[in-house]
This record gives sequence, C-alpha cells and structure tokens, in this order.
Amino acid sequence: MVFRSKTFQLLQSYLAELFDFAGRRVFGAGALLFLSSLFQGISLLMLIPLLGLAGLGGSSERDAVSGAVQEFLGELNLQFSLVSVLGLFLLVIVAEAVFTRYRSIVLNTLNLDFTHHWRNALYRKIGAASWQFHSRNHSAESMHLLDNA
Repeated sequence: MVFRSKTFQLLQSYLAELFDFAGRRVFGAGALLFLSSLFQGISLLMLIPLLGLAGLGGSSERDAVSGAVQEFLGELNLQFSLVSVLGLFLLVIVAEAVFTRYRSIVLNTLNLDFTHHWRNALYRKIGAASWQFHSRNHSAESMHLLDNA
C-alpha cells in the first residue's frame, strides 16, 4: 500500500483538473519552460569562452565549453574570435528573451483562463444551491467566498 499525503492528493487532483481544462496547452507551456531554461543555461556557459577571449581566463589551456564553441563555429566556417563568440552569445540571448517572453504570455493566459473557469464554476454552483443552503450559511461566508474567487 502506497501512502499518499493530503498535499499529494490535492496536487494530483489539481493537475488532473488542469489537464482536463487546458489539455495540450499545458504541454506547450512545459516545453516553453524547458526551452527558456535551456537557453539561460547556454547563455551562462557562453560566458566562459567570452571571458577567456577577453583575457580574463585563469589558465592558458582550453576548457571543454570553449572547445565546443570553437567546433560549432568551425562548422559554420567562422573563426573563433571575440567578435564571433560575442555574436553567437547575442543570438543565444535574443532566443532566450523570445522564449521567455512567449513563456510568460502563455503561462499568464493559462493562469487567467483557469482562474476564470473556476470562478464561473463557483458562481454556477452557488446559483444552483437550494434556498436552505443559503439560509443556513451566513451571508458573510458567501461574500467572503465570492470576494476571494
């Protein structure tokens, strides 16, 4: 028997509801999160050859990242120089910015749509509730529910 905590059950319920509501948009948002993080990591790694070419590297021997960048630039028939590495770094930063912006738009839209979905479901359930339910509960409780929805 697998022990599941209440938190895990709530998370599982939430994710099931989110996937039922949004479907493929959740996978698209996850892919954008992955790509944005990937380009952030690449941009950080690109700083190593940039610092080495600027003369701020601690050792004279090439590290693995600089070697990989040099091989990549060789495939593009570009020379391993400060200008070419800086240009590649700029392209990576622009790609990161594009993915980060699109990720923010998609995640915010998904968040707002899901909140709107739950808010409408709450309003429908309160409107469909019997008069006995409303008479038993204080109006302040209902107002609190509607204000925080």
